[in-house]
Amino acid sequence: MTNFASSALFNLIAGQLKSQGLEAAKPIGFEGKTEAVSKRDLLNVAMRSLGPSSIFKIGQALKTVDFDPTLEVLLNACDGHDLIDRWTRLERYFHGRHRVRVIDQSSFSVTLEHFSTDETLPTTGEDLVISGLIASLLQLVGCGQLMARIGQASTLVMKNDAFVSSDDEWRNLQETGDTRIWQFDWKEEHNQSSAAPSAGQNDSTSDNDSIVDRITQLLGNDPGRNWKIDTAATIIGQSKRSLQRMLQKENETFQKLLRRSRAEAAASMILSGRSDYAEIGYASGFADQPHFNREFKLRYNMQPSEYRTLANN
Repeated sequence: MTNFASSALFNLIAGQLKSQGLEAAKPIGFEGKTEAVSKRDLLNVAMRSLGPSSIFKIGQALKTVDFDPTLEVLLNACDGHDLIDRWTRLERYFHGRHRVRVIDQSSFSVTLEHFSTDETLPTTGEDLVISGLIASLLQLVGCGQLMARIGQASTLVMKNDAFVSSDDEWRNLQETGDTRIWQFDWKEEHNQSSAAPSAGQNDSTSDNDSIVDRITQLLGNDPGRNWKIDTAATIIGQSKRSLQRMLQKENETFQKLLRRSRAEAAASMILSGRSDYAEIGYASGFADQPHFNREFKLRYNMQPSEYRTLANN
């Protein structure tokens, strides 16, 4: 896929930079997608005019963004690690050239690397804007007292949710380009807006419901989550083996229920009027567009576009 950046992200960057005084950065109402070079050019201008700290702070604008389906999937994360998993799947799903990978993690910490899938490395501006977006998302999903460090020198840029680096430290990051490694640390804090409970929490279904109904409801509440049978079993208070046996008695498996739940979630989104099939596929939890199309056809014997046409008629 040609390298594109979403117009929503471009407009978020442009609008936030304008609020910080960069008059040239005017939100532009692109339709569809905008070439990534436009985003890089905008960030380069902002780096020269406002400095690197302004680029990192762009992510704070997420706290005021109106409803966005993709953002909703990210904000449904039950914890910091779930968020990073959703973010990396987003990059893979839309074939992003610049991506994030986990190089180290513990219970309340993750170290990420921003890398390129080809020879074109991310610019310093792109490093800072994505690290700032992830920092903001971690805060929004309930990672309290967030600390953020950038670069191999571990320059502290955020402590207990506050920006702390001096102008000299930001300038050093800009001059050295040591901005591709990011470390985030936080205190445990549950995401109250999460659609589905995290491991260790009870689900909201009744014990009188069948096991199939309970699992189906659990998966349907958050189809965008990277569900594992171990996690689902813990949430409903069963061991993995017990859940497998219970489903087997009903001639079901966890993977069958998961595929069905995701296809049904996609169908519901199509009927609700969402127009972007890639967005629907991602929000439904599929790994990529071919996987989405294949599973949808297996469930409904037609492609998503045919399903919409039939529903509209």
